[in-house]
Amino acid sequence: NVTQRGAAARDIAVHLTNLAFDHDAETLRAENLTTGAAGVQAVWNVKGSALLTSPAVAGSVSVPEAKLVEVLDALGMSAPDGVTAGDLGKTSFAADFAFRADPQQARLTRVEAEVLGMHVAGEGTLDGSDEIKGRVDIPKFTAGKALQALLRTAVPPTVDVSALNELALTTSFDANLTTGVGSYGDESKVGVP
Repeated sequence: NVTQRGAAARDIAVHLTNLAFDHDAETLRAENLTTGAAGVQAVWNVKGSALLTSPAVAGSVSVPEAKLVEVLDALGMSAPDGVTAGDLGKTSFAADFAFRADPQQARLTRVEAEVLGMHVAGEGTLDGSDEIKGRVDIPKFTAGKALQALLRTAVPPTVDVSALNELALTTSFDANLTTGVGSYGDESKVGVP
């Protein structure tokens, strides 16, 4: 049972196939660690080294399939007005991750997600100086009712999101989270065919 400040307590189920920790070697290995909360299950594989001196952790995580409404609920969010659970549909996510303490860096690679009728792929790196770099690729897809409702909450009311049909995005990015300064790569493309 986990409680987040200001939120109701949530039960988290954990199942582990194999766990190995070697104190002297400062290593950890967890295989097929399954976590579940609010109807969303994730499968983790984790390896750690130098855990007591200069931690480094790497592995993979996947959410094979979940109802998007349950993911939003797990994040303490709700669907936009007029959007049903059926409109949101299902989602999936998979990525490899790595973290090291010295020099400080967190990485997501081989990110693959299916959400709101989109296939999203990409990668990103955040270093100790708050520099984040990466890329996002979203091949052509048709904007459905749920995505249009989400866009309505993010764009000025003068934008007619119902006119959006097919969209695509390919971009790289580089930003500093402290200063807020960022840029997009030369190959950035947003398509409205």
